[in-house]
Amino acid sequence: MMETNQPGHGPESLPDHTFSAISDRLMDRAYLQQRIREEVERSVRYKREFALLICEAAPDGMPMRRKVAFGVRAIEHAIRTSDIMARVYDDVIAVLLIETGAAGLDDALFRIRQKLTVEAGAWRFSGYAFPGDEAAIRSLSFLSAA
Repeated sequence: MMETNQPGHGPESLPDHTFSAISDRLMDRAYLQQRIREEVERSVRYKREFALLICEAAPDGMPMRRKVAFGVRAIEHAIRTSDIMARVYDDVIAVLLIETGAAGLDDALFRIRQKLTVEAGAWRFSGYAFPGDEAAIRSLSFLSAA
């Protein structure tokens, strides 16, 4: 995944409160960072899997604020209540799929891609399953960003 979107740059920088009215399930990057650390520890201890899906809004003529707002709603309706959705950059939503392996990641990606394409235009996706993609998960820039 290309990680060119840095937080707080340009006119598309969106305050967190913009999205809190859209979904009370949308968390912030700090919360997601903590939950991923906890899931890594839990997954190692109990030999469980988890997956992380990164959804990046792609420019397609739809205003970015609107695209991301529609994307948040679409993702919310496509994930389980145990999954965690967080805005990690202005145009990037990450979904932490608890107790989900690679096969479950593929299923979630299919559901979310269908929902997003219909409701929020073009998006790019990257998926990671733990433990197989542990190094890639740990290297994601938003996990080390403050």
